[in-house]
Amino acid sequence: MSRAISAAGILRIFNDAGILDASDIHPAAIAARLGKETDERVILACALALRTLRSGSVCLDIHEAERARWGDGSDAEQQLPWPEPKLWHQLLRDSTLTCDASNTSSSGIPFVLDEGLLYTQKAWQQQESVRNALLARHAASPPLVDEAALQSMQDTGFDGICVQPRQSAAIENAVRGLTSVIAGGPGTGKTTVIGAILRALASQPEVSRVALAAPTGRAAARMAELLRDDSHGLDISVATLHKLLGSRGPNRGFAHSAHNPLPYSCIIVDEMSMVSLDMMAALLEALSPSTRLVLVGDPDQLASVEAGSVLADIVAADLALSPTQPTPMVTRLDRSFRFDGQLADLADAVRLGDADRALDLLTSAGAPASTDDDGCATLASRSPSSWVRSQDWQHEHRAAAVLVACDPAHATETELERVFCAVTQQARNLRRLAVAADAAGALTELSTHRLLCAHRDGPYGVSTWQRRVEGHLRAHIPEYGKGEWYPGRPLLMTNNQPALELSNGDQGVVALIDGSPQACFAAPDGYRSIPPSLLSHVPSAHAITIHKSQGSQSRAISVILPDESVLLTRELLYTAITRAQERLTIVGTKDALRRAIETPALRASGLGARLKSASTAQTLD
Repeated sequence: MSRAISAAGILRIFNDAGILDASDIHPAAIAARLGKETDERVILACALALRTLRSGSVCLDIHEAERARWGDGSDAEQQLPWPEPKLWHQLLRDSTLTCDASNTSSSGIPFVLDEGLLYTQKAWQQQESVRNALLARHAASPPLVDEAALQSMQDTGFDGICVQPRQSAAIENAVRGLTSVIAGGPGTGKTTVIGAILRALASQPEVSRVALAAPTGRAAARMAELLRDDSHGLDISVATLHKLLGSRGPNRGFAHSAHNPLPYSCIIVDEMSMVSLDMMAALLEALSPSTRLVLVGDPDQLASVEAGSVLADIVAADLALSPTQPTPMVTRLDRSFRFDGQLADLADAVRLGDADRALDLLTSAGAPASTDDDGCATLASRSPSSWVRSQDWQHEHRAAAVLVACDPAHATETELERVFCAVTQQARNLRRLAVAADAAGALTELSTHRLLCAHRDGPYGVSTWQRRVEGHLRAHIPEYGKGEWYPGRPLLMTNNQPALELSNGDQGVVALIDGSPQACFAAPDGYRSIPPSLLSHVPSAHAITIHKSQGSQSRAISVILPDESVLLTRELLYTAITRAQERLTIVGTKDALRRAIETPALRASGLGARLKSASTAQTLD
């Protein structure tokens, strides 16, 4: 947190407490000087509105600001002199720095105040762009549908795809509606439904070109697997959203817009929870009025790193498919086909905020905890023998979930034996496959285990755990880690390199190809190798953030929970848990686990409420 040297009064207090940064205070102070605003409480609100954008909210909720989580709950934070909300709201209404939501055309006014929500002008315009576009699509005439062809597809099970009733309803919505949403957790069949939608669309008139898109390259690659065998007679493109829209680079906009709309009959966007407000605004602007839009994702997962919680807002708005089709726009898939039992029960308890149930599940499913001599409580068996030892951790299925009840920052390797057993065995396998030039096998091995952290830095962060893991591996595998591009090194792209068709979040591994180290990444036909000299900085991926793990699954997941953190939320823990297919290890104190489950991520946004109220007005008209 950087200091604002010129800050005084209440701004200095909030800066010293670590709530406001110089990048929040200076623009607000400049706006105040230009607008001749002198009340420090107004300037504080404007600075906080800028601060909220960095934490993922679209606006500042004046009436909830004091109760929001701004930091780690330090004494300085708890003693902050928050203005009284009603007075604060009135001061903002009277300020030259704000305009009312009904009159945003006033030139040069930097902030918008709407029902106690304070927006920057840019954030307000993006929100309204998304709202207006969605409402226009909602009110428009539905697309032309060949009902006989749709019924025939249903009768034949969408060319042999076995679908459940809710999945069938989602497919019908995608065909009949201009905008539809498929919401569900991991393993609820969303990918199956997308495949069935493609088959159903292929039977419909005026449907020829379809785009499959996702916010990350990894998620887009997973969608491309749908087309490995059959494109269903459609001309189908698969791309990241940036590539689909024709990104011109940071802050330079996109090639496709209202003046150059996207040339598709339907666009299906996966991993919608990761799509930010500004990206959604750009996508909706670039849609042709007749293009179907299908949004797919899990509204209970972490939202975009950038500002906005678009999927959750749309789900909360509870819109109908159209004024003439009262069927809900959102279809929720709630049956998991990927995992059941303890993992599913644990994920459900966390999603519902039931900390007692989650802790009960993590301490022997209602019986006294079974504890091995390292202090690990096992879930699926009451026998201490279910504790997984190094030689068989990959083959053990009885211990589906484990809580290692300790503070990870101070835990010894003995306490964390389960985690280090997993990373060591995976590292041995990665090296063996990489040396044998089996890049495809090494890439598959990456999905056997992932170590996830909430933070990038600090004692609970990726940087610390990368060092701990690498130190452990070098101590236990003498030939491991020699040179920068050693065989078996896991990689994580942290930037976009369009020329190499690599995106931020893509994961790879170093393998020996024709005797030389190559960076290998998954491709639809297997893998592709890239000389390391062509890559800009690519860090190792022995540990990754939970955010970076979205859109992927692993057989086993280990999670490092911070003891105190503003990031410690229900959505963070739920996202981490639902990456696991078979086994889960949570490393953290019981207090930290409870805090996470009982703390929902509150992102201030007016999109859901404004969508709902406007659609209700449309229906009444």
